Amino acid sequence: MKVKCCVCGAAREREQCDIIQPSPAQKAAIVEMGQVPAAEYIYCKPCSNLLKNKEQGAALIRGITATRLRMAGNPRAEYIAQKTYEYLIAKATKPVS
Repeated sequence: MKVKCCVCGAAREREQCDIIQPSPAQKAAIVEMGQVPAAEYIYCKPCSNLLKNKEQGAALIRGITATRLRMAGNPRAEYIAQKTYEYLIAKATKPVS
């Protein structure tokens, strides 16, 4: 059965994708951000590999954020996207204690 990647929208066979089912804590965090959580998030292998790399994943999210905010007419799209990127990089490189 073909499914669509939630990042790039590519249609792929379900077996060729990484599928993530959010935990109750993750669902609560998604709701707290004002979104409706999906039962599962489907990522094709290329997008999944990009997101697993902290630097490339953060850059991809920055680009998607900027694009969506520009499409919505937000004049601060680039600034917000850059701040999101910086936050993700800082969080990804924070030492685990």
